[in-house]
Amino acid sequence: MNRAENRIQTMITRGELETVDDSAEVQLVKLSGRDGEIIDEVEHVQGYGVTVNPPKGAGVLLLSIGGSQDDPVTSAIDAAEFRVKGLESGEVAIYDQTGTVILLKSSGDVEIQPSSGVVKVTGDLEASGDLKDASGTLDELRQEFINFVDLTYGVHVHVCAAPGNPSGPPQAPEVP
Repeated sequence: MNRAENRIQTMITRGELETVDDSAEVQLVKLSGRDGEIIDEVEHVQGYGVTVNPPKGAGVLLLSIGGSQDDPVTSAIDAAEFRVKGLESGEVAIYDQTGTVILLKSSGDVEIQPSSGVVKVTGDLEASGDLKDASGTLDELRQEFINFVDLTYGVHVHVCAAPGNPSGPPQAPEVP
C-alpha cells in the first residue's frame, strides 16, 4: 500500500478509552488503538456548553487530521452500555453511568430522573406554575395551612362562665 492510501485508511479509526485528564482547559485522553497500541495525550474535542468525563473502556472514534497520526483528536466517545434507548424523534438525553437521566421530551417537557432519588438545587428555585408531589400541590398545602391558622388563631369567640375562669373552646363567630 502506498503512503497516500495508508494516510486515508488511518484518518478515522476506533479505539478504547484508557484514562482521562480533565485538569486543563482541553481534556486529554489516553486510548488503546488498533492492535493494542497506546495513544496518549489525544485532545477530546467537545461541543460548547457540554463536557463529559467518560468511563474507562468507552468506545472512541479517533480522527487523524490530514491522515497524520502525529496530532490525533477525538470528538466522539461513547459508552454504549449506559446509553438511554427508546428516544422519540427529536428527544435529547443527558445521562451517566449511574442511570441518572435528564430528558428533553419531544412534547416540550423536561424529565429529571436522578439515580440517587435526590435533585439538589443551589440557590433559589423559582416556578411560574404550581409545584406538585405525591401528596398534592404546594397551592393545596398553602390553603390547608391558611385554613388551619384561621381556625386556630383567627377570629373566633370564647364563651366564659364568669370573669377569671377558663373559657371554653373557640367557636365560630355568628355571621350576621
